[in-house]
Amino acid sequence: ASGLPRLKPRPRLSGGGASGTGVDVRSGNPGEVNIVDVAGYIAGQGRTLVGVSFAYRYVVGFSGNAGAPGPKFALQLVDQAAGEGGGESVHTLFQSPEAGCTPSWDRATGGSPTNYSAPVAVQEWCNAGPLRGERQSLRLVFTNGRRNIHLAGAVSGCDLGITLVFEPHAGSASGG
Repeated sequence: ASGLPRLKPRPRLSGGGASGTGVDVRSGNPGEVNIVDVAGYIAGQGRTLVGVSFAYRYVVGFSGNAGAPGPKFALQLVDQAAGEGGGESVHTLFQSPEAGCTPSWDRATGGSPTNYSAPVAVQEWCNAGPLRGERQSLRLVFTNGRRNIHLAGAVSGCDLGITLVFEPHAGSASGG
């Protein structure tokens, strides 16, 4: 599950930053780049990630700030090596297109905080691996540009329904 309780915005020393609103994730303020970690770890060591699927809706804030760049987000897999100084490898699984000024959150531009886009279904194939770290995690990276974005699940709340597809283990009959 990737619902709101599992989405953990990283704090910013300078203020601002991404936040949970109770119904969606707000990407922060214009011009910021913010990270939201998906709580929990994936036990994928030695396996290769070959696909990801999820669905989302969005609404754009600060829509009076027309022009490029607009807000966008990436879903990334972080492969964390064991031990101190082990480092990490980051795999971008999905990069959203830049959002324009609509659908708007702002009442001043005819919008509403619940004026979400139609659901956007994502199914991406990838080749991340074999994963080397003892644990892996997911994160959302928001790049706001001139506006921000509120991200919600396809149906209600913030469950993005993230599904990861791994290559089958050698000798196994299923791809689980």
